[in-house]
Amino acid sequence: MLQTSVPVTIITGYLGAGKTTLINHLLGQHHGKRYAVIINEFGDLGIDGDLIINTDETIIELTNGCLCCSVRGDLLAALTSLRPRLEEFDGVIVETSGLADPAPVAQTFLVDENDSRGFSLDAVIALVDARHGATLIEQEPESAAQVAFADRLVLTKPDLSTPDAMANLRSHLRQLNPQAPITVASNGVLSHETIFGLEAFDMSRLNVSVDDRFAHHHDADVQSVSLTSEYPIDPDRFMQWMQRLVVVDGMKILRTKGVINFVGETRRFVFQGVQTVLNGDVQNAWPDGPRQSRMVIIGRGLNPSTLRTDWLSTRVE
Repeated sequence: MLQTSVPVTIITGYLGAGKTTLINHLLGQHHGKRYAVIINEFGDLGIDGDLIINTDETIIELTNGCLCCSVRGDLLAALTSLRPRLEEFDGVIVETSGLADPAPVAQTFLVDENDSRGFSLDAVIALVDARHGATLIEQEPESAAQVAFADRLVLTKPDLSTPDAMANLRSHLRQLNPQAPITVASNGVLSHETIFGLEAFDMSRLNVSVDDRFAHHHDADVQSVSLTSEYPIDPDRFMQWMQRLVVVDGMKILRTKGVINFVGETRRFVFQGVQTVLNGDVQNAWPDGPRQSRMVIIGRGLNPSTLRTDWLSTRVE
């Protein structure tokens, strides 16, 4: 029977993080699922497609560019080519170039709703090299952006690291992304359920947790800013603020998530955004007890002080 939409999993991570190794392991498991794999490489010579082994899956290679730049149109073309065969697939895996910013890739499924119809974004998985990850996050903006944007983080090559280095890396990851669960994979070995079926971009299941601290700064200029309020939020003030934020800082923002308690509303307002694209709606009723509004903004060069001031101005005390 034809699915209403095929879930798409974006697997990102800096050069050498082990993306192809992980995909090979996932495809080789006896889970009875069938996946199409879209591979993006930076350059005009495709190699990774030849490295996907022991599988008869559909492989589509996109070369000579980065998915977040010139090849984005090719990604839509690849999805279009798969659409007549949707019933054949249980999911689509998109492996980005190690130099790709995942935000514009994910935005493809929110902005180009007509071109990407038949597909729904399930989750963004970022792989981090346990040995070199902390250094890369400090030195390479793409690595920091990949970590900050992810729904789940996977530490690879743990056998090449030390306990102290792993603890230091986890601290770096939590500064950039306080929400994403962290999983460790040796030799690309992870269960199918760890990566697929997370529904992290399904707003009806969106869960926003924030760290006790207000803001998390990082030398790579990528920040995760957490905001909470025990007071209800005025919907008009909130919407006006978000509109200004998109206009002024939209291209600085990688991702936003929030669960908001609007004054006079018994249901939770749940929203998320990718760069300048925001999507939100009222969902299930609030459970009994105190209602806390929670919001996370992830981006580059943000001003935490200004964000906090504007956030406080939306409260009804």
